[in-house]
Amino acid sequence: MRFGITAPKIYDEGSADPYRPTYDLCRLAEDLGFDFISVGHHSFTPDGGTESAPFVFLAALAARTSKIRLATGIYLLPLHHPAAIAEQFATLDQISNGRAVMGVAVGYRDYEFKAFGVNIKQRGSRTDEAITAIKSAFREGRWNHEGKYWTLKDLPLQPPLVQPGGPPIWVGGSSDAALVRAARLADGWMSDNMLDLDAEAERADFYRRACADAGRPVGEVCILRSAWVASTRQAAADAIYPGMRAYLAHYAGTDAGSGTLPWNGPVFQRIARGENVPIEEFARGQALAGTPDDIIAEVEQWKKKVNPDSFELMITGPKDYDSLRAMLELFGKEVIPFV
Repeated sequence: MRFGITAPKIYDEGSADPYRPTYDLCRLAEDLGFDFISVGHHSFTPDGGTESAPFVFLAALAARTSKIRLATGIYLLPLHHPAAIAEQFATLDQISNGRAVMGVAVGYRDYEFKAFGVNIKQRGSRTDEAITAIKSAFREGRWNHEGKYWTLKDLPLQPPLVQPGGPPIWVGGSSDAALVRAARLADGWMSDNMLDLDAEAERADFYRRACADAGRPVGEVCILRSAWVASTRQAAADAIYPGMRAYLAHYAGTDAGSGTLPWNGPVFQRIARGENVPIEEFARGQALAGTPDDIIAEVEQWKKKVNPDSFELMITGPKDYDSLRAMLELFGKEVIPFV
């Protein structure tokens, strides 16, 4: 089983090297055997914990690591021109010597689409066309695309790619449309982090059926989970619940918090209200949280029901360097070798 992490971002405002703690933690993740580091993408979102320029951030990580893969998790593909995106990924592929992974999705925040002058109702069709154009350019080394939104005729893709066929493309999301998109056009699927085990098992089955319907091999199945490991269950609960409450409060105030989306589930509602839900109940089928033995047992359940290729850990806990380092070391030494 492979594990990746959402980059644990620490910014030391008074330092001449303000991201040094983040770089150190990412190097530690590489040394501990994590497979990839992921950086999210949103614009005009100062409190979201994501990057407005993820390629810049990943390039800095590429210069400070040597083996670990570097992914966008996810990049909002319909907001920008596919040629600009492909050139950024090709540059990252060069800098990292073939370690780039292109995680993409359609997005959902209306203010981002309005600011970039993109009709949010076209996000699905724009994403489909962008993936098609980029995959062709990655494969051929040249642009020859004529579509509804963009036309690029007989132009070189620059710089050349290190990975044959270009960085793998993973599509994120949990809707039928997202999974069909992943099956038809991409190289893998990245799950939602809020659906429980049974729901994710159904989504994984849907994705695999969509791959068969499209006549394409099943790609990477990557499961995103909130995560924290500690020496005791109580320590894990003390660490993860404040972060989960902040996360749920943030999403309740966004477009993702409307309707009947997964964060409205009963366990998440209880946590958001401040209830001390037993960590065993919260983690069961919903998070990788608890002791190393708890997480190993939970991963085994996911292997039986979902059979994923990888997990991405959204580290939900204290944001200080020492706590994050201890969490990564415990996970790397006491979980990764045993699953």
